[in-house]
Amino acid sequence: MNIFCLNCGKELESYKTIPKEMDIEFKGSLYKYNGLEAVCPECGEPLLVEEILRYNRKKAYDAFRKANDIISYDEVISIPEKFNISKRNISKYLGWGDVTFSRYCSGYVPTKHNSEILREIIDNPEILTEKIKKYINDHPDDKNAIKDLQKMNSANLYDAIIDLRWDDDSKTWTATSKDIPGLVLESDSFDELTERVKSSVPDLLKPDQLPDTLMLEFHAKKKEVIYA
Repeated sequence: MNIFCLNCGKELESYKTIPKEMDIEFKGSLYKYNGLEAVCPECGEPLLVEEILRYNRKKAYDAFRKANDIISYDEVISIPEKFNISKRNISKYLGWGDVTFSRYCSGYVPTKHNSEILREIIDNPEILTEKIKKYINDHPDDKNAIKDLQKMNSANLYDAIIDLRWDDDSKTWTATSKDIPGLVLESDSFDELTERVKSSVPDLLKPDQLPDTLMLEFHAKKKEVIYA
C-alpha cells in the first residue's frame, strides 16, 4: 500500500479514517463538505492517502455541483449506459470536443450550460435523437451514427438504397429501388429527382412499415465515352 507515517518513521499496512468537515475555495466561493481524514492507527497523525484524497475531491465537487445546480456525477455516468452510446459519440452529437463528455465521466464538473443539456437529454431522450439526426444529415456516411439512431428509435430506422441511372438517349435520370416497391421516377435533373424521391418514398410505404426516420442511400450510375 506504500503508506508512510512521518511521525512514526515507518511504512504502514493499514490506516484509520475519521469523518471531518472540510471546505474548499473554488472560483471565489467557499464550499463545505463532509470528508474523511486518514490517520496513523498508532500515533493518530494525519496521512496522505491517494484513495482518501480522491474521495474528498469527489465530495468537494459534489458540494460545488449541489450549490450551483450542476448535474451530479452519478447522473452523468448513467447517460452512456442508458442510451448504449459511447462517450465519444455523445460528445460528437452534442457538438462538443471529442473528449469533453469523457472528461465529465471521469469527474470533471460540466459548465452550467452543458449541465443543462445533459439533464435535458436524460429527461427527454428525443432531444438526443434529434441531435443524432442532425449529425447524420451533415455526415451521411457515418455508419456508427446510423446505428446509434436505430438504438434511439423505438420504431427503428428504415434504410433503403435508391438506384439512379442516366439514359443518354432520353437525357433523363430514372430512380428505382428494390427496397421501395413501386418507386419509378424520372427527371432530366439529378437534384430535382433526389428531392422528388425523398418526398415520394413515405407515400409508397405501407402505414405499418413507415418508421420515424428514413435513411435513403443514393447510388448513381452514368456512363460516358471519352475519346483520347
